[in-house]
Amino acid sequence: MTSTRRGTRRAWGVAVLSVAVVVTAGGCGAGATASPTTPVARGTGPPPVVVPTVATPPPTTPLPPAAPQPATTTAPPAAPPAGTAPAAAPHNNKAVLVVGDSLAEGTMYYLPGILKGHPLTSRYHIGYALRTALPWLEAIGPSLAPIVVVNLGNNDAPVPSILGPEIGKTLDVLGNRCVIWPTIVAPGSYNGYPWANFNKVLLAETANRPNVNVLDWVSVVAGHPEWLASDGIHVSGVGYQTRAHLVAAAIDQCP
Repeated sequence: MTSTRRGTRRAWGVAVLSVAVVVTAGGCGAGATASPTTPVARGTGPPPVVVPTVATPPPTTPLPPAAPQPATTTAPPAAPPAGTAPAAAPHNNKAVLVVGDSLAEGTMYYLPGILKGHPLTSRYHIGYALRTALPWLEAIGPSLAPIVVVNLGNNDAPVPSILGPEIGKTLDVLGNRCVIWPTIVAPGSYNGYPWANFNKVLLAETANRPNVNVLDWVSVVAGHPEWLASDGIHVSGVGYQTRAHLVAAAIDQCP
């Protein structure tokens, strides 16, 4: 699978892994009925908290609307899926911040055991959206890590006139940092607006930002429909492990 960093059109070589089906992870549900201009929160809960690099394993049922609790142990290194070569030595050793929703949570269960040579922190919460992440990113400002992985979009109303400014402002706050942002997999629509609008707006907003690498998660999942949970959004443990490998490869290619 090849993802494209908009602006430079740089090809990122990452292997799409052929793997078996495992138990699916739960998470945020479908968007609730609301006005077209009201962002959707697929899951609710108290304000998010900064958590260490270890997350709870992807659950087999929908997660309760509660903020993740700080872990006290270190997750064991995750073995690559069958047929995957060991990860290459990191291209850099810069710090990494992973921010996002329940997709970030599933990815973070595997990423600490895959990513080598990078200080890694994360901030995620079920139902996290651009509108809730942005104030925190703005408050942290210059102290943000030089590499940021953004897992947001599934909890935002897919209205282009809203998404454009929110994505643009988020990227403005991140500045010239190396940003990795996977596309979202979300079937159907919300109040007549297709969820696929998010990916279109994301690609448009990053077209002239060579520091942003948009990972084509949609194409990866399309090749493995057996990974998908019943909500058509979340994936199995193998899916999250694959996502973590793709993210790690992109991180190691940051300048």
